[in-house]
Amino acid sequence: LAEATDLGIAYRVDMRLRPWGKSGALVTTCDAYVEYIKRHGRLSEKEALIKARPIAGSLQVGRGLLERLTPFIYDVDPEDARLGVQEMKQKIEQRLVQQGKVWGEVKAGQGSIRDVEFVTQFLQLKFARQDPGVRSINTLDALVRLVDFDHIHADEYRHLSSGYIFLRTIEHALQLMNNQPEHSLPSSPRELDWLAQRLDFPGRQQFVAHYEQHGRAIRRIYEKYIARGEEGKAADPQTHGLDTHLGSAIASYRELFSEEQARRHLQLFDK
Repeated sequence: LAEATDLGIAYRVDMRLRPWGKSGALVTTCDAYVEYIKRHGRLSEKEALIKARPIAGSLQVGRGLLERLTPFIYDVDPEDARLGVQEMKQKIEQRLVQQGKVWGEVKAGQGSIRDVEFVTQFLQLKFARQDPGVRSINTLDALVRLVDFDHIHADEYRHLSSGYIFLRTIEHALQLMNNQPEHSLPSSPRELDWLAQRLDFPGRQQFVAHYEQHGRAIRRIYEKYIARGEEGKAADPQTHGLDTHLGSAIASYRELFSEEQARRHLQLFDK
């Protein structure tokens, strides 16, 4: 599957991602895997299983296995899950800093694809036992379910979903440039211009501004739910309505105006 050919690669497969890692059996039985997840399943493995689905072989066996695993996937303490997700993300970001990759990390940096996925999966782990309807293997569908069950606000759903689609589109364009698993924005102005044009922006300045705006909005929501562990309630109900009026511009707006000014602006909007 991972062999490089003239036509590219079918799938990049990491055989270490199995029970017990390199020391584990390459193939295990359903009973043994259920017992492993029940007794030794790590948070990262449970997060991965949220998105798992059978794609080959006996789909009936695959679906049956996932049904058996479900009680153990969502058997987590919400606070332990939050701290575990935060620790995983901090390690990822620390590695990026060590590699000199601070800006433009579409997949794993601050305000990235991973921020959206980690928030979504954490909230699923937190609420899925009381609200099974939030369970979904698809990130965008899961966000719809979370907002339907009032676990996130409508404006947060909009920021996370639109940002996720935009960042995924960037990621796909980056990988098409050289047929490589590339996740960083290019540092070359020429390549940035090419990328901006491919994504229908008039130039790199407009593209970068749009990218950074999405990143700030996503990161703010990540910090709310993961870093600070807040519930899905608006910090200030008087100014929360500004999100409806300003849309994606709210991220830069909040950097320019105080809460008092925001309340005044909202009064004028309403008037």
